[in-house]
Amino acid sequence: MRVKNKLTAIIALSFTLLNISFSAAQASSFPDVAVDGKYSAAVSEMSELGVVTGYADGTFKPDNNITKAELAVMTARLTPYEFFDSSAYPQLFKDVPPGHWAYAYISKAAYCGAFSTFVNTPYSDEYLGTTAVTIPNIENDVFSPDSYATYAEAVRAVTALLGYNGIAEKNGGYPGGYLFTARVFGFTDGSEQHGADDPISRAEFALLASNALDIHQCVEGSQEQENSLIGYNNAYIKYDGYIIYADVNKNTLRDIMDTEPEK
Repeated sequence: MRVKNKLTAIIALSFTLLNISFSAAQASSFPDVAVDGKYSAAVSEMSELGVVTGYADGTFKPDNNITKAELAVMTARLTPYEFFDSSAYPQLFKDVPPGHWAYAYISKAAYCGAFSTFVNTPYSDEYLGTTAVTIPNIENDVFSPDSYATYAEAVRAVTALLGYNGIAEKNGGYPGGYLFTARVFGFTDGSEQHGADDPISRAEFALLASNALDIHQCVEGSQEQENSLIGYNNAYIKYDGYIIYADVNKNTLRDIMDTEPEK
């Protein structure tokens, strides 16, 4: 009986160790990202989604700072707009011509608001008449793709993807308003304290992106939008003139990325 009990204990211990090893492998797919580190889960998740990638030698290099071009690439991969065609839109930055390796990503991220605010401008069309269209307002047409991205630039990129740039602009604009908005709504949860102009590492961006997956979309509020949500319990909250969806329409980035496109 003692032998049987010992054997049972050994088997149980073996399965426990196996489970621990399996969980560790899931938690970090890169040898230079600590399994029990604060960035492990975020890096693993972003890697599985294809938002971030490792190097040819199998490492991730979590402490490496990212350039603005790399920030644009990762931000564009985080967007749900899979079929964005950069050739259909005007060039926004004079130092990023269509032949640049990251042109399509930079264009996509910029048109999603990652590097700009938005303005309404009159537009005339023979079918629609004169109306207003929303276009990116690029403050500077020099992008400097090879310079290091700052913490504030990365925060603005991920908050803008979900429509929080309007709230950020109301609270002081770039950079302070974006950093404030990111703290309030959870984009920077778990992130190190950084100055706005500090460079951002690959691991830090993975954490911001991972947080963004579960934050609900924000849109400028209107009575029509509120009326459309009548009947939903806890469907939205209002904040400073904006509507933040909650349990309706499955509108987080995670929901969208988990949804198969319609055939």
